Amino acid sequence: MGSPTLGRGHVVRVSTLPDGVNSAPVNQTITLAVLAAKDIAAPASITVPPLTAAIPGSNFVTFVTPTGAEIIVFVTTAASASNTALIVQTIPESIPIGSVAIFPPILDLRESVSLDFSGSSEDYSTFESGIFQLSFPTGIAAAVSAPGFYSFFGAGYRNAEFAALNGRNVWFSVTAPPPSPAYTTGRVVSGPASIESIPLEIPAAGAQRSDIGFKFTSTPIITDAVPVA
Repeated sequence: MGSPTLGRGHVVRVSTLPDGVNSAPVNQTITLAVLAAKDIAAPASITVPPLTAAIPGSNFVTFVTPTGAEIIVFVTTAASASNTALIVQTIPESIPIGSVAIFPPILDLRESVSLDFSGSSEDYSTFESGIFQLSFPTGIAAAVSAPGFYSFFGAGYRNAEFAALNGRNVWFSVTAPPPSPAYTTGRVVSGPASIESIPLEIPAAGAQRSDIGFKFTSTPIITDAVPVA
């Protein structure tokens, strides 16, 4: 008999997609080897080690410094794999050596994620069906709700907000932790999505909330957990 699987440990990532592009970005980690000095004159440039994959323009990225501080920047120009510079809008404060950013960025501070695959059908009757109504499937809609909290430094949230305000799609993914020590990764559900809702609640005495709604624009990709080799 199986037991329920805890939701703790899931990771949600959100990045803005270029217009007309529906392919998945490649996960990568960027660790600065050179100080990125404060520069509020747009555009600014951050020297990075050679990128292992492309980073599309119009994406927020958050660097976490060795002391745990967060510094968010907006990548304005697409950077190809092997590029050694990120062109950003501004560098609001100096980013020290050893600061780390991941791309696509995490949509953090989520309380839960609900995946809803809802089917639709059309009812019909024929002379042969008698009193019984028949139906046939016409399609499936795949949507996601991700309730949680707002942070100014949350690059995943900022990408969803930018996409919503500029009529762009995002690449959405949610990765489960390994289901047991026999697996290296958990199941992944991902795909291009539109932003259906992104309200921002600002209470006078409480944490700001943003419960984000996504809708996949094509069939989501479901990748099963990968066993240990």
